[in-house]
Amino acid sequence: MKTFIVLGADRVGKSTAIKKWQSQATEQLKIWHSLHFSGISPQDHSPVDQFLNPVRSLPCEGMDYLFCDRFVQDMIFYEDYRRQMGFFDDEFVKIVDSAYRGISHDGIIYIVLENSDKDILIQRHRAELISENPQASSWWVDRNVDIRMRENDAYYYSLKKNLPRTGVYKLDTTKKGIPDLFDITCWE
Repeated sequence: MKTFIVLGADRVGKSTAIKKWQSQATEQLKIWHSLHFSGISPQDHSPVDQFLNPVRSLPCEGMDYLFCDRFVQDMIFYEDYRRQMGFFDDEFVKIVDSAYRGISHDGIIYIVLENSDKDILIQRHRAELISENPQASSWWVDRNVDIRMRENDAYYYSLKKNLPRTGVYKLDTTKKGIPDLFDITCWE
């Protein structure tokens, strides 16, 4: 099994990329599983439970691909940035990475999605805010878009400190779009 961990700030296309790759895997008659991670759940006994619990029950036998939408690096940033849940040691990254390497016999690829066109990101954030708050004033929308863009910048700064030294690929979805699954399966 090869594991693809897809990281990136909000609205850069992580879920869209994973859906494309899942569809292509299905067309190629490959067996895949997908995990989506978010913040720490009230039921978690530690910050890494949400990552380690699925490993224990994942049906890895015969599986070709595992797609992870967000990962421990995201939890480290967002739990501190948004919720001020405290400092998370990089030991958490090592523990979770080790567990996934143990089941990923064909390796792990970290894919960091970026969007260099800030105008596109601003439009995506604006559209989401307006759809969630149709009566919002333009002033309120503008302030919230600005907050989200600053958060995006802080996210990528934090991410640099918590990535493994190898097996990391950065994709600018603005310039190159989303590559096909066949192309990324060749990455080491």
